[in-house]
Amino acid sequence: MREEIQKAIGAHALWKGRLKAAIDKGRSEFTVEDASVDNKCEFGIWLHSAIDHDPQSKAHREKVRHLHREFHQEVGKVLGQALRGDRDGALKAMAPGTPYFNSCTKLTEEMMDWNRAAH
Repeated sequence: MREEIQKAIGAHALWKGRLKAAIDKGRSEFTVEDASVDNKCEFGIWLHSAIDHDPQSKAHREKVRHLHREFHQEVGKVLGQALRGDRDGALKAMAPGTPYFNSCTKLTEEMMDWNRAAH
């Protein structure tokens, strides 16, 4: 489980670069629809399929599921702006204090907490 969480932290950090590339180029290898859902990425597939019997781990998993869903919704919004050519709006949507930024931070923090708590 720790390996999956560590991979997920890195994989989700890549979204910042992907979004900035989409803003700069006006295109992406990802569709807004795919980026907006939490069960298309490798971590999301694992997150929705694995079963926890440990109550502490289960609590972290549920919180991460919620935060992961929010994160992908915000990624989709920023990507949508980028693909529509709203470069300034997309850049502003990634700034500190925005829903995207906050969802990214909260998700990473919770995954790190879960990773530390994992046996």
